[in-house]
Amino acid sequence: SSDVCSSDLNHTMKLVYTVKKDSPITPAQRRYLAALVHKHNINLEIPVEEMTKSIASRQIDTIIAQYGK
Repeated sequence: SSDVCSSDLNHTMKLVYTVKKDSPITPAQRRYLAALVHKHNINLEIPVEEMTKSIASRQIDTIIAQYGK
């Protein structure tokens, strides 16, 4: 039985990994970003419709850092 156990350890398992797709921008992020863009008269490099949650979050942080809320 110890032979079965040690041979099991030698089998190669395939690592199945799928890259997590970024979620789309949330309605709240969209409103906040639109308000910031309007208030500070900013042109965004990426259209809001094409942004993911993480891109939108980064944009919001960048705008606040440069212009304030």
